[in-house]
Amino acid sequence: AFGDPGEVDYTITAPVSGTVVNYTLEYAVGGNNIYSNNSTVSSLSGTLTGLASNFHTLRVRANLSDGGVTPWAFSAQVAVGNDANIFFLDNFTGVAGTSLINHLPDIGDVWSVQSNYIPAVVAAINSSGNGAFTDAGSSCFRSSTLASDADYYVESVLEFKSTISADAPAICGRMLAGADSMYLFRWSQAAAGYQLFKIVGGTATQLGATLLAVFISGTNTIRLTMNGSTISGSINGGAIEGVNLVTVTDSSLVAPGVAGGIRGNNQSRTTGIHFASLTAVLL
Repeated sequence: AFGDPGEVDYTITAPVSGTVVNYTLEYAVGGNNIYSNNSTVSSLSGTLTGLASNFHTLRVRANLSDGGVTPWAFSAQVAVGNDANIFFLDNFTGVAGTSLINHLPDIGDVWSVQSNYIPAVVAAINSSGNGAFTDAGSSCFRSSTLASDADYYVESVLEFKSTISADAPAICGRMLAGADSMYLFRWSQAAAGYQLFKIVGGTATQLGATLLAVFISGTNTIRLTMNGSTISGSINGGAIEGVNLVTVTDSSLVAPGVAGGIRGNNQSRTTGIHFASLTAVLL
């Protein structure tokens, strides 16, 4: 449960057998599975304080009077502080060339290849070690983190490396893990603009587009927002600041699905438009 910023309230379920002396409570920060901040507690409920704003996973075990201990019991990830609505975050920091499916996000579960796409297609950390690229057409990757609600936005900072004629980096939401279905918002080099699509069972329909100046330098932050049946794409950068470029009403995909999808065409470690970060946030 959530307490004040920097705090989390906990409740422990006592083991069904054995005499408990006390409990050992630990937590890992940001989904890294490194448990520390050891606390010995005797009460079945209480509050942990001094936690950084991030996602945390708690684990607890009972210390028994006969000297034994129970197996660790783990909580789901809990959000603390200003990041409470963030359920997925990746700054793509790592060793250059590391495949995305072998890379651990900052917040949330691991990356997977989206259904109906080619597993051999590579998405990896770029040569700078602080961004991601995909190296072939029809590549699509998603986080394994299920959204708890269907109303959220997915946002990415796109970083220009070079112009590739077929480049089309996209962010996706309400992705269904077992089907080729999603909303996506992308930059299209061929169309010289941003486009909003839905894909339902493998059939893509363009919902709207706004043509802009060509993306030839720097960064642009793009956002796909899904709020009920209102689906919109916006950009915060360049000549347009925080403006919804495309807003439509569509109810084809209503389940929360997973977020954190990226798609791209023919980029390399040093060329094309890369993903400098990706965040998914509940509204």
